[in-house]
Amino acid sequence: MAKRNLDEFYWQLGTELQRMGDELTSGKPAVARSRKWRPKADVAETDRAIYIKVELAGVRPEAIRVTLNRRTGRVTIRGERRDDVFEGLRVAFHQLEISYGDFECDVSLPMLEIDLSQVRVQYAQGFLLVELPKAGDDDSVAEVRRTITIRQI
Repeated sequence: MAKRNLDEFYWQLGTELQRMGDELTSGKPAVARSRKWRPKADVAETDRAIYIKVELAGVRPEAIRVTLNRRTGRVTIRGERRDDVFEGLRVAFHQLEISYGDFECDVSLPMLEIDLSQVRVQYAQGFLLVELPKAGDDDSVAEVRRTITIRQI
């Protein structure tokens, strides 16, 4: 178990270093370029389900789309965060750290069957929580791809 945690730490460190290197070589930070930003996400597993928690403060629930593709083993979370506060105003920013515009977050799932009929997505206090129950031996897994409706609580 300790080796897995160390491997995950190094993978996350490498991902962050690559992102920082990309920003440095492009000449401007990702927030100033017109490309999709990536929200922070946690992935956890219990004996009954896999959970994906994504930080999406300020994003309207209707602007979020969650797609699960069992064939590729990926969950894709897409949407847009708009800046309604400064929209239409002439503003000179002195500090700009919050990303706006389109975002995308791809999560690769471990190799296991998910019960697509029982998937739940909730959005509360700026966090999106995707619950992916593991399929039992007798569960039907005929459905390959599904877009999930978000429930705001």
